[in-house]
Amino acid sequence: MLAGTIANLRHNPVLEINVVDSLSRKGYRFKGTATILREGRQFDEIIEFYRRRGSTTVKHHIVLLKIERADPLISPVYDMGRSEMQVSVRWRRYWEKPWDDRTGSDTL
Repeated sequence: MLAGTIANLRHNPVLEINVVDSLSRKGYRFKGTATILREGRQFDEIIEFYRRRGSTTVKHHIVLLKIERADPLISPVYDMGRSEMQVSVRWRRYWEKPWDDRTGSDTL
């Protein structure tokens, strides 16, 4: 996390994390209180967890979220009567061109 983010969380530990599937435009919103770890047993255990999974980046802070509320997150496009398949097809088509341009491929 950026230093500004850590400073902001120290000042106000309220945190919201949104996790959204980029094709279906559905996900969850997690709200709660952040705890910042910089050292200690728990910090070391979490760092080791990531190292065992191949992470090599240096981590100066670990932010834990105590989830106090979790809500579904659904795009307003569904209010217009679109099905999940219609929404997913539209967004897949949208992302295919930049992906093909990046990879030099005409097909997935």
